[in-house]
Amino acid sequence: MTKKRYSIRLFTKNLKIMTEKELREFEESIVKGANVAFRRLVSQKKKENGELIFSRNGHVFRVKASDFDDNMF
Repeated sequence: MTKKRYSIRLFTKNLKIMTEKELREFEESIVKGANVAFRRLVSQKKKENGELIFSRNGHVFRVKASDFDDNMF
């Protein structure tokens, strides 16, 4: 489980507002929504011949949107 998903789980579990099943479905819907948003972003950037900027471990790097394969995600 990733750190972000763990944070969501802790937050909702502490509030006791969802059952385990509801929580799992909620997490899945958030991940699916993030994937849809990222696909749309890449698609738009491809149309603009743009690039996406990422950061990992303090290093910033650019990736051309055209370098992303449509089947990648």
